Amino acid sequence: MGIRSEALIPGRGDITATVDVVEHLGSESLLYAMAGKTRIVAKVSAGFNRGIGEAISFTPRDSGVHFFFQGSRIERSG
Repeated sequence: MGIRSEALIPGRGDITATVDVVEHLGSESLLYAMAGKTRIVAKVSAGFNRGIGEAISFTPRDSGVHFFFQGSRIERSG
């Protein structure tokens, strides 16, 4: 499964992680976080404020979630 970084909505959700890097890029920032052993990268607005070591949760937008099997993307119907 893959989730595009811009499809992760920070704030509330079932995906919880701890921020370990914040990369400021001008009008947006990239939050790098760990959810257990899984690396999460979320693209957020520059004004979104989370510090290193802080807990954060995410909700993924359906349109940004993709599934793969043996290296190939599985198309969702509907």
